[in-house]
Amino acid sequence: MSGFSPGAATLYAPHTIRPSRWLGDVAILVYLAMATVIVHVLTGGQYGFQRDELATLEDARHLAWGYVAYPPVTPFFGRISLELFGTSLTGFRFFAADLAGAARLCIGRVSATHSCPRRLPPSSRAINPVSTTATACAIEVNGDFREEIGWPELVETVAHIRDSLSAEDRAHLGILTSNYGEAGAVNLYGPQYGLPRAISGVNSFWEQGYGNPPPQVVIVLGMSRESVEKKFAACQLSAQSWNRFRVQNEETVEHPAIFVCRGLIQSWPNFWKNSRHFG
Repeated sequence: MSGFSPGAATLYAPHTIRPSRWLGDVAILVYLAMATVIVHVLTGGQYGFQRDELATLEDARHLAWGYVAYPPVTPFFGRISLELFGTSLTGFRFFAADLAGAARLCIGRVSATHSCPRRLPPSSRAINPVSTTATACAIEVNGDFREEIGWPELVETVAHIRDSLSAEDRAHLGILTSNYGEAGAVNLYGPQYGLPRAISGVNSFWEQGYGNPPPQVVIVLGMSRESVEKKFAACQLSAQSWNRFRVQNEETVEHPAIFVCRGLIQSWPNFWKNSRHFG
């Protein structure tokens, strides 16, 4: 074996190849969390506020140490969003998007620690236009999605009813709502039409009272004819709830009637004392 020298042989120690820190498990989870935030921010401004968001938005304007539906930290974050972004829908959902990303990161870390499958449920918020088949499927899977639709149209309808009243009736007008979605929508979109703030006995809205002086003419949302006829001396059906996408939701199916009522049978203090309800 010409030219071979045993002393010339070089031995190499085993070498461990370390994966890049940019491709490790934690890095991948961080990328997924960042992607979650980006998708929520880019798509979170579609359609409209969900009825629960409308309630949180209103409570964010009236901070307190306790609320019926959630801990005080929820309206607190809503207040920060209001201060930073105003009533921007994307801005209001910014912290929720951050929390969704953080949750994805934390769940991924726990799954990695316990060797669980790393499957997370997909986002329930649709990215497609409302008219698409994909969105119809999203509505079928997530019933809450349909409650984002129709609030501006509802308030616009109330404004048209107000405009049809006499000057005297408009001067003594109130808007009585049954649920927090209606109340929150009136308070959010109503100022652009010059509407009064909503009167509602639901949850934290009850604390805001019925106004002084109390209204003499009331536009009533979310109640049946049987219900309003028990409360008022005279009621007239004035409109039906609708939305431009023709999506069926709670407002258009369960209580679409909008009434103009006069002559509250009880005094306002007695009526208000018995009107508080939770939902």
